[in-house]
Amino acid sequence: MPKPPRRHPIHGLPFDSPIRNRLRFEYERLPLRDRAAALRKVAQREAYLLLLGQTGRRVARAPQATSRMLWVYNWTTIGDSLMDLAVRRAVPAHVRIDLYIAEWLAPMFAGDPRFEHIYTRIEDCAGPYDFVVMQEFNSRCVRMKIKAAPRAPFATVFGHLRGEQFDRMSFAQRRFEQLFGLPVGDPAPQWLALGPRPERDAARTRIAVGLGAKDPRRWYRRWPEVLQALLAQWPADRAPPEFVLLGNRTGHEDLARFPPELVATHCRVEIDRLALPEVVRCMHECDAFLGADGGLMHLAVACDLPGLALFAEIDPAMRLLSGTRLRSLSADGAIGSLGPLRVADEWLQAVFPDETQNALRTTASICASATPWL
Repeated sequence: MPKPPRRHPIHGLPFDSPIRNRLRFEYERLPLRDRAAALRKVAQREAYLLLLGQTGRRVARAPQATSRMLWVYNWTTIGDSLMDLAVRRAVPAHVRIDLYIAEWLAPMFAGDPRFEHIYTRIEDCAGPYDFVVMQEFNSRCVRMKIKAAPRAPFATVFGHLRGEQFDRMSFAQRRFEQLFGLPVGDPAPQWLALGPRPERDAARTRIAVGLGAKDPRRWYRRWPEVLQALLAQWPADRAPPEFVLLGNRTGHEDLARFPPELVATHCRVEIDRLALPEVVRCMHECDAFLGADGGLMHLAVACDLPGLALFAEIDPAMRLLSGTRLRSLSADGAIGSLGPLRVADEWLQAVFPDETQNALRTTASICASATPWL
């Protein structure tokens, strides 16, 4: 029997099915010192697993008799959790799933029919479990696994994989197909158990706008001009929109550049005011989204909103599945190189695709001279 191909522990995919990725490119761009350090960590993790007596419990496939599984999910960001956990709906229905997740993310998945229990303390995970899935391979995850289910077989989703340049949802789909012996299928879309959208005034379009960013590469700082351009090009037969301004505390820096009249007339400011469940509910009540690649964008996808997401340095196809209602716009360089008029025009075409081009566009001179908030 031929030996399985050797895969690079940092950038090699753990399955044969190709997915969109640039992991090898990312790895090879690292300085030699950083690449050596990453490989050294691989050896250290493997030695740690051996030291704790868990090497023999790592399996390539979930046991055939698995009926109860613990998923140790240790990532702490909104967008990553929505992408990574979307595959829960592909796990065979007879497998009951308990989820361990960061306390601040847990409310986002409350009431999800696919999770039997959601825990924020590993000590509370009530086994016994037939199988444990660890999202990634690190010493903390291993210790949590031992605390919750020391004798259970386990597998990791990412293993030693590192990098951001890969299609996370397709990766999760292929990995779980591999673990559970499932036929190859389309990746599960991001989804939250939110129920029907609440009734509200249908005459006014409510647009969630994401300001600020934790990652400077994704921080677009030209939102005042974009919103003014949107108002100048707004279809005449529609009531003026309401912009719901969302984001963490960095969003206040963006807000400081907004004309006061624009904020007073057309904006509702919710920057750094809402807990995560309230942010989710607020997004669910909106009609459309405008913002950069990040957690709020993924919430908009989970809420099935149309709109526009801005990208830089990453292929949008690695973050948005085909068929999503969000349109993407990629910068050739820095995200700030995307002009406000172009952003506004792309958003209008994404949200009002049936409108005529004449109704959606005005000349740049009109946009520049208009003061629509007065």
